Amino acid sequence: MAEYIKITDEQRDSANEIDLEALLRSKGETLKRSGAEWLWTRYKGVTVRGNQWYSHYDQCGGLAIDFVRRFNGMSYPEAVMYLLGRDHSASPSDSQRESKKQEKKPFALPESNKDMRDGQTARV
Repeated sequence: MAEYIKITDEQRDSANEIDLEALLRSKGETLKRSGAEWLWTRYKGVTVRGNQWYSHYDQCGGLAIDFVRRFNGMSYPEAVMYLLGRDHSASPSDSQRESKKQEKKPFALPESNKDMRDGQTARV
């Protein structure tokens, strides 16, 4: 009988933040640029971007844990422990996480005008 391994929400979240491009490159895999994504040359139709992956043939994808489970044949706890045991160069740095948080601006309405013109359009 397999040993039960408790996975916390924090462990799950940390494992899912692992950069898949860095993970694959650390394993010696070859990737080709395909727009904003990287195409994994070993499996045609599988692209990665950050911590996300997508199989264009199977029309499914997910985050880092799902990736390791699918392509390494690991169980959920094995995949989480595998990803957390990797060196931290494959995970986003604190500055990258902070910059993502700062990118989101709170929604604010523009100042109202007396009509629909913004005053910048040229009149013909």
